Amino acid sequence: MAYTDDTARVLSHEGWHQYFQAYTVSEVPMPAWLDEGVGEFYYTANPRSGSGGRGYETGALNQSRLRDVLRAYEDGRTKHFRLMLQYDRVERFAEADVFYAQGWSMVQFLMTHQSSKYRALIPNLLRHFKDSKNFRESTAKVFKGFDLDELHREWLGWLLVQIPDDPLKELAREFGTKIRPEELLAGDDVIRDAYLWHLRNPHAPTRVPPRDGDAR
Repeated sequence: MAYTDDTARVLSHEGWHQYFQAYTVSEVPMPAWLDEGVGEFYYTANPRSGSGGRGYETGALNQSRLRDVLRAYEDGRTKHFRLMLQYDRVERFAEADVFYAQGWSMVQFLMTHQSSKYRALIPNLLRHFKDSKNFRESTAKVFKGFDLDELHREWLGWLLVQIPDDPLKELAREFGTKIRPEELLAGDDVIRDAYLWHLRNPHAPTRVPPRDGDAR
């Protein structure tokens, strides 16, 4: 479902946390944007096609997080790239859902960038942090030479041209004239019945099927 979590994808996210902890071999404070952002990046990993089912491909947009971060930006709730790099815990951010979404978008932006210099930032940061055990020291080292204001502007430029899927809008376009407004407030069973009826009767006139007690 478009607005519910998929168990395998959730396990991909949580598995990343386990790997990250084992890789760094330490319980020191971690770069939260990276920890959660990479988890959300792996959330959309898909089996690689044409390889006999072996391996996975990453890079697909996380539509749920994309919708969240675009709305957060419109509402003025996103933070500057520089500030996001400084958080060691999601809880230090006012709104966790915005943090997850923006953290994912930063990882997605860097990991899929056309420039190899940008794509190398996260792998380099992981390797440096493994040795330093100090994410602020590692961040300063790896991002040295990058103008964070420019990086922020580039991230925003990338973000604002992304087009999110909107399953509810698609349903509204297809069934909005066939399900009555009062039925939207009547519970899931009524909406489901009307939805299924129209699926089974795709060539029926654009109207809600009569219900018991309705005037024919």
